[in-house]
Amino acid sequence: MSKEGYALAKKNADAQYKIDNDACSSLSGNAKEICAADAKGKETIAKADAEAAYENTPKAREHARVAHAQANYDVAIEKCDDLAGNPKDVCVKEAKAALVKGKADAKVDRVTADTRKDAT
Repeated sequence: MSKEGYALAKKNADAQYKIDNDACSSLSGNAKEICAADAKGKETIAKADAEAAYENTPKAREHARVAHAQANYDVAIEKCDDLAGNPKDVCVKEAKAALVKGKADAKVDRVTADTRKDAT
């Protein structure tokens, strides 16, 4: 990806975030918080993906995968707020487990890519 393409992708991510976040204003309560977390997550993912495409390094790709995992976690935690008691506890633990797994998978992929690079 060219530098101009990267800058355009970041600009588009910002514009899409504003549109998505404005759409959340008509909601209330936890639905609004879920919507806002989803909008922010999409922006973060778009920017991380653009950076990964621009830099094209294992570290940048790892960062993008961690951004995906973190965005999914943030939305899942907001959805857990609708629950109470044991179902909420289970929901939170599942969200945390998915985050840890996502981060670990991203790191394994980066280490694998680095190892392949060293081997060649």
